[in-house]
Amino acid sequence: SGDTLGYKVALPADRNRAGEPVWFSGSKLAPDLSLPKIRHRLETSALDTEDEPRPRPAAARRNAVTPVIRAATALDQDDDGTVVAQLVGTGELLDALAKTAPATTRRELSQAARAFERATRTHERAARADHRALRSAARGVLRAGDALGRGEDGGTTAMVLSTLVLVTLAAARWHSAHGHAQQAAAARQAAQHLRTAYQAAAAPPLRAMHDHARRLPEPVRHQHTATIVGALPEQAARLRHEPGWDALLATLDQARHAGHDPAALLKTVVEQRELDTAENVNDVLIWRIRHTAGLPTIPKPATGPAPARPRAPKPTAVVTYTTPTPSGQRRSRR
Repeated sequence: SGDTLGYKVALPADRNRAGEPVWFSGSKLAPDLSLPKIRHRLETSALDTEDEPRPRPAAARRNAVTPVIRAATALDQDDDGTVVAQLVGTGELLDALAKTAPATTRRELSQAARAFERATRTHERAARADHRALRSAARGVLRAGDALGRGEDGGTTAMVLSTLVLVTLAAARWHSAHGHAQQAAAARQAAQHLRTAYQAAAAPPLRAMHDHARRLPEPVRHQHTATIVGALPEQAARLRHEPGWDALLATLDQARHAGHDPAALLKTVVEQRELDTAENVNDVLIWRIRHTAGLPTIPKPATGPAPARPRAPKPTAVVTYTTPTPSGQRRSRR
């Protein structure tokens, strides 16, 4: 019929004894590389249109957080097809982040993407449409273009990387449970690269949050501390000695000023997902709160009216009184 039914690939230097190329079909390389699977992905992928507004890098990264959170939850399920789909989608998002990353994180993100690609190689089939949200997020990151290493671009990069670390660790646990030793090792390696990239991206916004917290009145700090103790009574003492404690107080204070109930908000983000695998619980809570409440990643400086300058006192007029000389009276002469 002339229709293309499949494809094969070979390395130029890979030859058999007869000197012929050793060909591999796409499905032998990976289950999702067969021609029908590739065609299906292309058909279900939304095509970009010229009239569609291009998102800003910060917005694209913030939009990617929700599907990443869902992926972390899905990786703890028993549905292998769903898990494999989330692995593939996460790999595509990592590729997009690496291609658009600033110089401060590009190297580590590229290494994380390469390592995690090995973690996506399984014999299980990916469930259809289960990774569409992650693919859409990856396309949004690519369409937004290169991100800066500062401001909201840097802060939202830290936000999504904080969650991706948990996803890669969940992937490592799933592979280990299924006896995939090489894939589990690759996922753990990707997590380590993501941690390094996260630390570089998160340093400026966390420093700004820390400075914000140091300016809070002591009663306000005590109030937010009590909120944390109420939500995490068993971990609060440890959190106070972890890096990021002041940044967490600043985040709760910003949430309060934005009209949120800090106690209810903290309870919501604590219940989103377990915190046992987090290397720094404060950081995880900070980004969960800022994402859930829609807070900016960089605290804005106070914009109240400038205090009035004290006016200089007006000079006091000096009045000189002269005693008039009575008329007709002569001054004495010497």
